[in-house]
Amino acid sequence: MLFFPLHLSLACSQSLNSSSGFIVSPLYPGYYPNNLTCTWYVSAKENHVIRLQFQSFATEFNPTCSNDYVEVRDSGSHRSRTIGRYCGHTFPPVIQSASNALTIVFTSNQVQSGTGFKAYYHVTPGEI
Repeated sequence: MLFFPLHLSLACSQSLNSSSGFIVSPLYPGYYPNNLTCTWYVSAKENHVIRLQFQSFATEFNPTCSNDYVEVRDSGSHRSRTIGRYCGHTFPPVIQSASNALTIVFTSNQVQSGTGFKAYYHVTPGEI
């Protein structure tokens, strides 16, 4: 089992509730570690939505995105509806939540790593 420095572990699982900010893969813009799962929960006030836009994206490519990937879910739960699973070098589309929360999960396996991703989120009033 691999152990990561405390600052890496803390940055890898966060609850974010500010009106805007950045989410980056561990060690970005360097190569992310192998065998890692990170989860970011972004929440907003009632009657607000969250827009997520990737500014950099480079993970291991796999046709089914089953190796290294970023998965975005609507709501603040691992069990919520999956908006999309993304991998490779193609930027995901701009994503907007249907609720006042988003869950972003980054997973890497043991084979290959990349520079990962940098994404910007911001909260905006919206019809839910």
